[in-house]
Amino acid sequence: MAWAFSTYVEHLARRGRAIKRIPMYANAWLGPQPGQEHPGQYPSGGPASPVMEVWRTGAPSLELLGPDLYVDDADSAMRTYASASQPLFVPESRPRAGELVRAIGTYGAIGWSAFGIDRANPAGQVATVLAFLTALESEVTAAGRRGALAAVVIEPGQEAVPVRTQGPLQVTARGTLALLQRMLLDAGVQAPAPELSLPDETMPTAPVPAAADHRPFGLLIAEAPDTFIIVGQGVTIDFAVEGAVVEIDSVQELLLEAGSVTAGRIINGDERLAILPTHRVGAARIRLLRREPRAVFS
Repeated sequence: MAWAFSTYVEHLARRGRAIKRIPMYANAWLGPQPGQEHPGQYPSGGPASPVMEVWRTGAPSLELLGPDLYVDDADSAMRTYASASQPLFVPESRPRAGELVRAIGTYGAIGWSAFGIDRANPAGQVATVLAFLTALESEVTAAGRRGALAAVVIEPGQEAVPVRTQGPLQVTARGTLALLQRMLLDAGVQAPAPELSLPDETMPTAPVPAAADHRPFGLLIAEAPDTFIIVGQGVTIDFAVEGAVVEIDSVQELLLEAGSVTAGRIINGDERLAILPTHRVGAARIRLLRREPRAVFS
């Protein structure tokens, strides 16, 4: 089935490319997946992961094979479809901001589209992340060309999560609310677990409602070796370099105004415990200061 469908699609793609040379793709109903473990329970003739190479052989005129991300473990699906031969393109996804930043920052996606985006909530996380990415397009694309994008999504039960970066700089991300709760506990204050009240990602009229993403998430954009922009919600970032001292030199809040990013507050003191907001999507520019340890002579 996969060979028959892919070779037929190749016939269509070749005829289409003869008329207009635009990128062509096929999107995949994922399988196997929970509840659809066997061929026939999912469209197994499509470009699903077990027959992906069949499709790449049978339909070489397709630039992209893209996953439809309606599974909980979207990370594994993106990892499967992001390859050296074809970049990742997500034609359909649940509107989850964590998967949006992960697609771009971890897997270098060249496109991501949420199902039902026409009914998206303008105050939702996905809409706000997309607004920041649009306003920061030049910074994002420049960092992407250098391989200087990274993403973090902190899953339930995770504490300190390493963030993939280039060079010797080590970056660790933690959930801000969980970190603050632990700091209070260390100070002898038993605080209840904070609850987030976040707007839904879809409007009330949407045929398929979607809740907000309660996981801390962030997209890290390296402008220079010691200058970063982070876009996200509820994430605290720590920096370190082996054999050196790394400190945060300055943090400037970034705001969206009329489709552009403008400089907001200089964040100092205890405010740096929450560089990104915990109850909405925000952004900040972080500048680091590195100091080599002084030699000690006896």
